[in-house]
Amino acid sequence: MFGVSAELSEYEIQSETKAEIARRIIKFVDEQRTKIESVVLSYPETLPDVVSIGFLRYRVKLSIPQLTRCNKCQGYGHIAAYCKRQARCVRCGKGHSLDECPAKDDVT
Repeated sequence: MFGVSAELSEYEIQSETKAEIARRIIKFVDEQRTKIESVVLSYPETLPDVVSIGFLRYRVKLSIPQLTRCNKCQGYGHIAAYCKRQARCVRCGKGHSLDECPAKDDVT
């Protein structure tokens, strides 16, 4: 949901929209956390097309988060900074880095 006033709390948004969870998106501006006008709502069953907060109506669209992929082991669900697995080549999937890959320059 977009365009929601930053003055509204997550609790107010949740109670007005009858959502299970309401979470405001935070953006870093000049190294400070700033609330923006986007809110993620969670519903147990079907997603409504429109929700109302006070006298304002907001269109709702489905949000599917991107998967986190590790650049070290090529696994999903974590990042390389916290990876304890063996390095895997992104090109061929074997146990070496891309710099050491024999197939790196092969365009076929």
